[in-house]
Amino acid sequence: MTAPSLERRRALLVMLSAGVAPLLPHAGMASGSQDLASLGAVLDIVFPSDALCPSATELGVDAMIREALGPQGPLLQLFTLALGWMDGIADRPFHELPTAQRTEIVAAMATSDFNEIPGRFYHIARALTLEFAYAAPEALGGLPLHPAPQPEGYAP
Repeated sequence: MTAPSLERRRALLVMLSAGVAPLLPHAGMASGSQDLASLGAVLDIVFPSDALCPSATELGVDAMIREALGPQGPLLQLFTLALGWMDGIADRPFHELPTAQRTEIVAAMATSDFNEIPGRFYHIARALTLEFAYAAPEALGGLPLHPAPQPEGYAP
């Protein structure tokens, strides 16, 4: 009689653990600064500074993306995995690599399959970067948009 009771208790414990597990933070999903240290370097390759506009990190896009990722979740997990992979490619972390080498890695990710981590990370990071960067008024300051473009025939 003790064997079925122990099996039942073990099954109940496993079911309870399975229900609680998604609520607990996962080991690989911590949002510490070291996990996302290379994020700014990636974003600056995607959105570099030029004569008209500051870079992504100068616009604070990296902080906005960190905030959007939140403390846990699938996007944070994707970013943590991808940035960890990027940091492990060379003999030093991604953000310490020369710009030419970083550009090569990001270009390879851009051509990766979307259903693999590097490709999916690149496309999501690029979309978020462009969205947050062009939402900042500083990004539009160098563009000749004063006054705003109007169709011909409309008063400015």
